[in-house]
Order: sequence, then C-alpha cells, then structure tokens
Amino acid sequence: MPAIPISPLEQALLVPFVNPALEELRSRLLHVVTSSHDLNAAVRVVVQMAYETELMAALGQTIAQVPGIAEELVATRRRFLAIDEDMTNFKYLYDPALDALEELVILPSCYVRFLRAYTGAPYPKYRMCTLAVILCFAAASLGGL
Repeated sequence: MPAIPISPLEQALLVPFVNPALEELRSRLLHVVTSSHDLNAAVRVVVQMAYETELMAALGQTIAQVPGIAEELVATRRRFLAIDEDMTNFKYLYDPALDALEELVILPSCYVRFLRAYTGAPYPKYRMCTLAVILCFAAASLGGL
C-alpha cells in the first residue's frame, strides 16, 4: 500500500474503463508494472511513469501531480525493460487505445499523433511512459478530473 494516500487520478485509474480498447490497455499495463500485481501499487507506478519524461508537460497542464508521489518508492515496481518485454505481445492494443482517445475527444488529433510516434520510440522507457500517459489522460477525462 502506498504511503501517500491514493490521489484522485490514481482512484480514477482503479476504475475499469467502459471503452474496451482503453480498458484492455489499462488492465494489461496495470498487471505488468509491479511484481506483486497489487492494484494500488500499480496505479502509483503508472502515475509515476506518466510524469517521468517530457510527455508530462501536457499532462501536467491538465492534471496536477500530488507532491511526493514521484519520489515515493514502490518496492515491487519493475524495470522499464521488463515491462516493455511483457508488453511486446500486446502492441496491438496501442493503436485502438489511441484511436479511442481521439474518438472520445480526450485529446486532439495532433497530440494523439505525437503519442502514436512515441509508442514506436527506440527506448523502452519512452514506449512505456507513453502508455502510462495514455491511461492517465483517459482516467482524468473519463473520471471527470
């Protein structure tokens, strides 16, 4: 259990998405980001990942990060390479989730194209942080944040 209370964004990430494409990506990524598969720890890790690259610039304008979350140690957090290896067989989930962001008008087309390019980045950290950003935008929008 995280030491800092669950934030509104994390609470929204705990709720299954109605959209099947976004829900498949959410459930798969939450399953692989920790070794314990604890959902509270997993949503904390996903939020941390979303703020770890320059992708957070747009996210940070939409959703304020709760102080201390980025620095909190999640003991069961897995390395980016391990997460990326597990997600390799699920790349087919990326485009439908991005399409859903666009169709549900969660993000403008230009930003969806930007994120789409990042899902094919040569570095595992960028690919996996992009998935976290996708889920955070979806959770914030669909959760009414």
